Amino acid sequence: MKYNFIKEISRITEMYDRHRKMSGEEFNIFSIMSMESDEVFTHSALLAELLHPRGTHGLGTKPLELFVQKFLGADFKMNFENAVCRKEDHIGFTNADKTEGGRIDIVIKDLEGNVILIENKIYAAEQLNQLKRYKKQFPDAELFYLTLDGKESDQISIGDDELKIYRNLSYKDHIIEWISECAKWAFDKPMLREILNQYTFLLKKLTNQTTNKEMAALIKNIITDNFEASFEIYKNFEAVSTELKRNLLLDLVKKLTSAYPLLNFEIIEFKDFPAILGTGFHNNREFKFRFKNNKLPVISFRVFDVEERKNFSNSFKMDIVNDQIAAFWKTLPVLTDNKLFPEELANTLTFFENEIVKVINVIIPANSEAVSQ
Repeated sequence: MKYNFIKEISRITEMYDRHRKMSGEEFNIFSIMSMESDEVFTHSALLAELLHPRGTHGLGTKPLELFVQKFLGADFKMNFENAVCRKEDHIGFTNADKTEGGRIDIVIKDLEGNVILIENKIYAAEQLNQLKRYKKQFPDAELFYLTLDGKESDQISIGDDELKIYRNLSYKDHIIEWISECAKWAFDKPMLREILNQYTFLLKKLTNQTTNKEMAALIKNIITDNFEASFEIYKNFEAVSTELKRNLLLDLVKKLTSAYPLLNFEIIEFKDFPAILGTGFHNNREFKFRFKNNKLPVISFRVFDVEERKNFSNSFKMDIVNDQIAAFWKTLPVLTDNKLFPEELANTLTFFENEIVKVINVIIPANSEAVSQ
């Protein structure tokens, strides 16, 4: 079998990789600070600040005006001068049947009662009745369901117009364009302009649009000339990617077993994805490292000691399961395919190992016999 066309694609990607490094394109503040996929503290925070007419961006009402103009049109009325934008707006505690309450990711209101709601989803799953709850609280509001690719809600039928209570919005086709327009208005604000440009590049990365157009054209031509072989590669790509991730977990198990010989680590299936389960901690603590959706790595563990819970409040999100058990979890940067490339795999493995060790060393008291030998 001939692999000349694969070698040609490798040569092209290497050439453009060198170009990206020379241009500084790979230096992105959001990626460096592991903030790529954080819905609340990266994406909702930035969007809400930009949409707030009195936000620190200094662009006044312009970003909000552009948003309304692009995604709602001239018929939607809002007083931009007195409008406010809030992130994580609390509308009451969620009741037992999930029909009331919650926190709306982004809320924009003016004094005349006009309201825009944005439910922001990067990788997190949709909560039960989430959009219905928000629309119930603000029945006359314009509700946007914002996702990376503009997908429909899993919980609301799109076949019945009466049930379409929201508008689809995507980072890929809508937010990137809007952010780019805001960046143009920041022509006299170089620091803001650069942050918006870096954020635009991050969004292109998350939506698989960072490939150079010239490079993409060359690769398309090669695929066209080798379509049958390329199709076979395509059919098997996901299986190979899954195997690489499982091998990554196996390597992590070996390293953790060596570092903590008094603990037990094994590969299990958790919600249809492979995960590392760690046991042997005092008080029946249970550690997991898993891929939440095949891309989003999550470290989680359960503790039974209410007092000890306080030690993790700054580092971990907390959800009270019942009076005795609390679940703690920490989201890591998205596991993009390039982190599985041969030249990146060792760094990926080391990064995950270091993050796991940080958590384990917090769970285990410094004087515990189970501390790394």
